[in-house]
Amino acid sequence: MDIKNTAITAAMVIQSLVKLLENEDVDISSVKFKVGSEGNDYESPEFELEKLIDLAVNSLDEIKQANGVPEGFILVPIECTDEIAEAIAFGTHVCGGVANDVYESIIKVVKEQK
Repeated sequence: MDIKNTAITAAMVIQSLVKLLENEDVDISSVKFKVGSEGNDYESPEFELEKLIDLAVNSLDEIKQANGVPEGFILVPIECTDEIAEAIAFGTHVCGGVANDVYESIIKVVKEQK
C-alpha cells in the first residue's frame, strides 16, 4: 500500500474509533493521558485526546494532499495506449504511428522537467 492510501486508511480508522467512543457517550474533549511510567523514569506531559486526534488527522490530510496529483494536472500512463493513440490520430488527422511519436515526445519532455 502506498503512503497516500495508508494515510487514507489511518484517517478512516481514527474517525471510526472516535465514532465508537461518541456512541458510548465518551466525551473525547475531557480525556487526558500520559505516556510512560514513573517507575521507568519517564512520563510524558499530559495529552488531550481530542487535540492529539486533530493533530493526527490534520497530518494525515497533509500526507494525502502531498502525495496527490496537483490541481490542474492529471495522471497519464507512460506508455501510449491504443485508445490514446487513436484519440490523437483522430483529433489531429495523422496516422497512429505519428500519434504514438507525439505522445512519446510529450512524455519525454515531462520526464526531463522533473
